[in-house]
Amino acid sequence: MHDALSGARLGDLETMTPQFHSGQTVRFSSGLLRRSAATGDYQIIKQLPDVGDEKQYVVKSALEPHGRVAKESELENVSA
Repeated sequence: MHDALSGARLGDLETMTPQFHSGQTVRFSSGLLRRSAATGDYQIIKQLPDVGDEKQYVVKSALEPHGRVAKESELENVSA
């Protein structure tokens, strides 16, 4: 289905909207390639440009002195 005003498909709007925002607390699943990542909660620092169809973010753990780049699929919302 197309939006009459913009010509965009309505399903595309969902993929364009970021799932996370700056300051939000998330859990980072580092996977096998990044085992050195700190466990626990991370804070979203900022959103980066998309890579292909996936959004990226800079995330920071209080347990590490540096931030990390994480794909949206590697992050999980942490309920307050």
